[in-house]
Amino acid sequence: MEEQYQKLEQNLVKDCLRNKLHHSIIFQGIKGIGKSKFVQNLAKKITNNKAELENNPDILLIKKELNSKGEEKRDITIDKVREINNFLNLSSSSS
Repeated sequence: MEEQYQKLEQNLVKDCLRNKLHHSIIFQGIKGIGKSKFVQNLAKKITNNKAELENNPDILLIKKELNSKGEEKRDITIDKVREINNFLNLSSSSS
């Protein structure tokens, strides 16, 4: 992981341990720079690897769906956005 990602990760983990982590964080940038991998590694550290991310009740992974040809759709669907809204209305299972 690049030095800039390491420092960002350290700061976010530190904020989490002090209960100062923001309620939402948006990671943006050009495709292929490692955003998804960074966020998954960060989530594993924050949750202490209690469960695989896909099975962790406190984490919602949003991924683009595949079309009928097996290719990734260009956009996230409205159903996925609704899933985010429903998830945000739930209570945390760990705290």
